[in-house]
Amino acid sequence: MSPFTIPDVVTMVVLAGAIPVFYDFQARSTACSLDSLEELIDNETACVILTHYHVNEIHLSQIAQICRAYGAYLFDDCALVFGGTIDGHPIGTVTDASVFSLSYFKLVNFFWGGLITTRNPDIAQRLTGIVNSWPRLGPLDYIKPAKACLTYDAASRPALFNAIIFPRIQGEVQRTSIAKSLEPIRIETSDLNPTLTARPSYAAFGEWTAKVGEVDLRLAMRRKIVDIYRRRLGHRMIGADTPSSVLGESSFMNFPVFVPSERCNEIARAMILAGYDVGRTLYPNAHRHPRYNSIQGRTENVDRMVSSTIYLPTHFGVSEQYAEDISTRLAAEIAD
Repeated sequence: MSPFTIPDVVTMVVLAGAIPVFYDFQARSTACSLDSLEELIDNETACVILTHYHVNEIHLSQIAQICRAYGAYLFDDCALVFGGTIDGHPIGTVTDASVFSLSYFKLVNFFWGGLITTRNPDIAQRLTGIVNSWPRLGPLDYIKPAKACLTYDAASRPALFNAIIFPRIQGEVQRTSIAKSLEPIRIETSDLNPTLTARPSYAAFGEWTAKVGEVDLRLAMRRKIVDIYRRRLGHRMIGADTPSSVLGESSFMNFPVFVPSERCNEIARAMILAGYDVGRTLYPNAHRHPRYNSIQGRTENVDRMVSSTIYLPTHFGVSEQYAEDISTRLAAEIAD
């Protein structure tokens, strides 16, 4: 599995009774290094879990062949690429099973929850048997995550964000480092939230149905913004060598730009203080978490990417003029 994820994903693998192993990326890319995967996979491998990021995994067909050779399942984490396609086929239909978490930062979101798709009848039958025994969530179960989601939603509304929230971020950046650290996690079974083994409320399906109808429009808007970014910074995009056919089918949850690692925080700080909404690492390298740093695998390229990436926004609030301005300013900061 990829270590470029929240530690909770690794925790789920552990709680399932499996032993996680981390493959590395290609240099300056979120694509799986086939050399790394082939060094690690063997006849004891139950499953390879790959993750699609801003662009789809470019080695999917080769990874599938490797998995077949070792009798391993191939699952993909599609939470960041809802609505994308691979060779014309919808994301979620091209591997043995696909997982989508629909938490409130995702392309299709809700207060929490998710879905699994599979084309394997045996997996479908086993999953159905498990899930059918779970209770269904009620309105009271959503109060806590709804409060967090609605607070974030209110804080990111343009009027409040521009007048209060972003100036506070700028003030914090002036006072402290913006480097992101890993937060401690717990994996003891007794600490699991019981709602993790529950089915969504029926209201969730109504919300998702409405949002799915807007996916194509949202993706078209993101891709238009990405086209502007690529004109200025395409040679610095993480995964700059991604084939154009893959780029056209990707979802671009964000646009990651490779910068010199020794200047990454400095550049991000300068952008924020100049009034531009940039971010640092999307995820940590979970391989560096104290609980997981002894896991098998080498992840040096993931390390370099995490320490050398600045993210530009692609969400529907980004205008074409803002995309021109922010990419021009970032290119100038890098050149300086």
